[in-house]
Amino acid sequence: MYERLDNCPLCNSGQFHNTTIVKDHSVSGESFAIVQCDQCKLSFTNPRPSITEIERFYKSEEYISHTDSTRNLFDVVYKIARFFTLRSKLKLIESYTTKRNLLDYGCGTGDFLKKCQDHKWHVQGIEPNDKARNIAIDKLNIKVTSSLANLEDGDHFNIITLWHVLEHVHDLNETMAQIKDRLKPKGKLILALPNSESWDADFYKENWAAYDVPRHLYHFNPATVKFLAKHHKLTISKIIPQKFDSYYVSLLSEKYIHSSNKPFKAIQTGLKSNRKARINNQYSSLIYILTK
Repeated sequence: MYERLDNCPLCNSGQFHNTTIVKDHSVSGESFAIVQCDQCKLSFTNPRPSITEIERFYKSEEYISHTDSTRNLFDVVYKIARFFTLRSKLKLIESYTTKRNLLDYGCGTGDFLKKCQDHKWHVQGIEPNDKARNIAIDKLNIKVTSSLANLEDGDHFNIITLWHVLEHVHDLNETMAQIKDRLKPKGKLILALPNSESWDADFYKENWAAYDVPRHLYHFNPATVKFLAKHHKLTISKIIPQKFDSYYVSLLSEKYIHSSNKPFKAIQTGLKSNRKARINNQYSSLIYILTK
């Protein structure tokens, strides 16, 4: 059921140490260790569910990226944020290319792809979750595959996006290599990731909702993303903050601590985190623009 990694999934070093124990607040109630590699400094969940067992940790009605339903305050906040961020994501990718050819890896229920499709982009999606993938197929009326391996041999893209997805994949280096192979020359890989060096991560510690163990297998920060990019011979051309994420993550974190919604406390914490990040750019979540 669980697999223990003897080597770092990024640099293959066999030297790492425990940093914290984090509870799965969303599904199982189990606790998982986060370790940090002594060489590349990547933090990762270890041990972790195997690729055949991880699916049960996504089986929650609260896992909103796999459903279009609205049931509670968190769903409402998430969907309000999604309404605005879809426009900013579209604007971002359009600033990098006039060739409208996009792959969204981990497309969920397809909202970002639908936004792009409506603006004349040629889109393809990958979504491992059956329920979310079927919703996306109905929404987009295109083929959405379950993995990179199911793409056609000739499929290559000017833009590949992973919006809070890379932290979920089991084989980190193999996935990165396959994604890079699907990028056209000078194509852009856009990664959105939680930042474990943010002020809200330090404030909430083991209750920081963006750890989201065991679904999040890795816990990135700018230094480890820089190492990841260099390891795969990619260049980070820009880092962009996702300022809203500090509020949403704080809202969830407060619920984990108090077992109830604390919206005003969460807003205060999210605001403070963003203010701190103005100095060092360590926002709760960051978007990395990588160039092949």
